[in-house]
Amino acid sequence: MGADLAATVGGIVQQIVIPQGFTLSITGTIAIMNGHRGQAGPIAIWLFILGAGAGYSTAALAGGAHRRSAPSRPHPITGLPVLNIVPVLVVPVAVLTAWWIPDPRVAFAAAGFVATAGYVSAYALFLHLFIRRSGRRADRVGP
Repeated sequence: MGADLAATVGGIVQQIVIPQGFTLSITGTIAIMNGHRGQAGPIAIWLFILGAGAGYSTAALAGGAHRRSAPSRPHPITGLPVLNIVPVLVVPVAVLTAWWIPDPRVAFAAAGFVATAGYVSAYALFLHLFIRRSGRRADRVGP
């Protein structure tokens, strides 16, 4: 039973590694921004969401996601990329980018943009570097 449970946990970790890191990056950024700026009002939150959407769209366009389809059956992420350290790097960059912007609405929008574009781009780079180092092909790893 122990080996079965460990295999089940390992499979779940492989499936949620990317969304788990994304969730940490976004919630960590907004939590720190709220701590620094005080509770954000509805406009600042909507601007955070708009900034995050713009960051996501920028990463999607830059990566050419709109020109090719994803594999119909993604392969699990294994090895070092499953230990997703990207939020530890992305959150401080997103927060520091917005820290000194005087207008809180603009600061929240900038933080949302950097957190989202930063996470997608940094995790892609993390996977790319790991794949190149291990000699595996890019189409064999990731969702």
